[in-house]
Amino acid sequence: MQYVLKILDDLIINQMSHDLSRILLNEHTLKHWLHTAQIEAYQIKQFLYDEMHRIPEPDEAAYFISKHHSRLIYLSDKLLVYIEQNTSRQGEIPENLVSVQKAIFLVVNDLLHFIWKHYAKYCDKDQKIPENYRIFLCREFVQKSSKIFECTNRNIDELLNIALWPIKKVIVEQQVKLTFRAAFYLTELLQGVIEYLSNKEKNNDIFPLLNCLVYYNFNSIHFKNYFITYLRRELAKVDSLTGQMERLSWFIKTLNQTPVKPSFAFNSKQTGIKEFLIEWLLEELSYRETKAKLAKLPILGEAGLDQDFKIETSLSVPQVACLIRLLVETGVIKNKNKTELIKFYAQYTQSKRQENITFHSFKSKFYNIEESSKQTIKDLIIRILNEIRDL
Repeated sequence: MQYVLKILDDLIINQMSHDLSRILLNEHTLKHWLHTAQIEAYQIKQFLYDEMHRIPEPDEAAYFISKHHSRLIYLSDKLLVYIEQNTSRQGEIPENLVSVQKAIFLVVNDLLHFIWKHYAKYCDKDQKIPENYRIFLCREFVQKSSKIFECTNRNIDELLNIALWPIKKVIVEQQVKLTFRAAFYLTELLQGVIEYLSNKEKNNDIFPLLNCLVYYNFNSIHFKNYFITYLRRELAKVDSLTGQMERLSWFIKTLNQTPVKPSFAFNSKQTGIKEFLIEWLLEELSYRETKAKLAKLPILGEAGLDQDFKIETSLSVPQVACLIRLLVETGVIKNKNKTELIKFYAQYTQSKRQENITFHSFKSKFYNIEESSKQTIKDLIIRILNEIRDL
């Protein structure tokens, strides 16, 4: 795949990088620079269009587009530096130089817009955004965030500070690398918070704002800690163990019913905030259910089986659920009532980390099999097949 920015590279990086106050530049040279950039831009667009129709593999197309997109961002940033430097040197540099540099800057940014408009799915979302776009976003962030605290209740100021912290960091720390993914996320998050605050009925209650941040999958460590502290405070308001379990069940139900914006996350490498909170709530519910059981005397079943008996496994809860689901789907287990089946295995199975498995936790993992669990069970079955030869 051919690299098509050589001429534009040479023009911006080589010809325009010299100390132009010491070079005799005439009007003809400046016009030639601009004309070269415009002609090249037209030809680059045509070449990209033709080449993308010839590339058969998506991975090759992504490499081809991201390479050119990344380089154009670099050239755009270079031109911005030239313009800022030369604007302060009027009188020392050739007349119309800054105007020509600005015109070429617009040509390069038009190319960036062309690539994003037609081939955004092939661009690297973790690529740094152009500096002029970062400057624009910072102005937008300052303008919008400055009005937020004017219309809020003090009860939610702490939570708003946590939500707006990443935006403030981008504004204050100009050296922070801001990627396309982060820029889109923060823009959407800020707009979502503003829309929430515009609802006068909601902005005196903190829980709808928490749900708003869950929708935008704001999985920062500060927000996780804040939400857990909030949940603990709510549980502390309930005296009885049964009441706390009911409250935990209500939170689990509410979070399960809370939608999350698809393919969206503050930190795409971390567990989603909804999954994290539900897991935490399930652990708390399991702990209280265990306390409730320990408060009762052991009961023997009709067959003399101790109700505290557990099948100890070396698997995690998601892996046990995956294995049982596989046995059900393949017809090894014939029980039709899946609810009773899930209750049975939740009651009589002990995972490698949990002595007691809650019905809600096992049910969730039974119907939502994780990819990592599939791979673990696949490896386990292969080990079983190898072991059967020695029986």
